[in-house]
Amino acid sequence: RDLKIHYVIGDHSIAKNRRLMTPEHLRSLVPDIALREIYLCGPPAMVEAIEGNVRATGVPGQFIHIERFALA
Repeated sequence: RDLKIHYVIGDHSIAKNRRLMTPEHLRSLVPDIALREIYLCGPPAMVEAIEGNVRATGVPGQFIHIERFALA
């Protein structure tokens, strides 16, 4: 398989990181993102924020798979 893993890390409160995980940033990482199956897993607030950005790239809802979990 032709698999790539992108680790995206950074604090959004720092100016240079403000575009992390925006629709534009996601498209730059995965140019054909709208044709992909997307799996999101994390705390609810993080997943909700990223889900909106993924939808804004044109990924159909049936191709977005979500798992939310609470941090203890």
